[in-house]
Amino acid sequence: MGYLRYIFVIQIALFALLGGAKSEAQTQITVASNAEKNTLSIAPPNQDFSDNNWDKNPFELHYADGRNFNSDSLKGKAVFVDAWATWCAPCMPSLPKFTKLYENSLSNPYVKVLSVHYGERYGRFNSAAEFLQNKGLTYPVLQDTDGRFVKRLDSVSSNFSVPHYVLMDGTGKVVRRYGEINDMVILDVQNYFLSHSKAARLDAVSLP
Repeated sequence: MGYLRYIFVIQIALFALLGGAKSEAQTQITVASNAEKNTLSIAPPNQDFSDNNWDKNPFELHYADGRNFNSDSLKGKAVFVDAWATWCAPCMPSLPKFTKLYENSLSNPYVKVLSVHYGERYGRFNSAAEFLQNKGLTYPVLQDTDGRFVKRLDSVSSNFSVPHYVLMDGTGKVVRRYGEINDMVILDVQNYFLSHSKAARLDAVSLP
């Protein structure tokens, strides 16, 4: 009887050790997952974008309700663009995260955050705006039906794809490229916006 009790105690000890090891492994996976989620993915432009500016390449897009939007309103502003499409599965995770960038930009006259839908395929919806509303998202979206504006954002025009996330300076030059919109990207964009806004305010004060 004592022998059996001894075996039982050993089994309990082994179970506890194995259970503890499993728990530790799960914790490590969670930490790795969090680290991956917060990774900042920035790819610098790989070609000269000196000609990619509002003066040399003006554009005009339209909202679903017919309102116009043109590049004249962007001159001097730092701009973040989320280019996406309703048929683009990799685009979907970043759509709700775009809300934070958009809402935080509303009170800043020196920056602009744009959601731009690429192409004119909306699935069962009549517009990109209707698609977003179905997802409970209410920020405005521009429709680049012929794709000319969005294609200009890419570094290799023959290999264009969405999603596409770019940060632009006050002239329209691309200064950042991101692989997604996550917490670290939002922080990086907001820091760039703060730096740009501070410089813009100083320039405004120094004008005669």
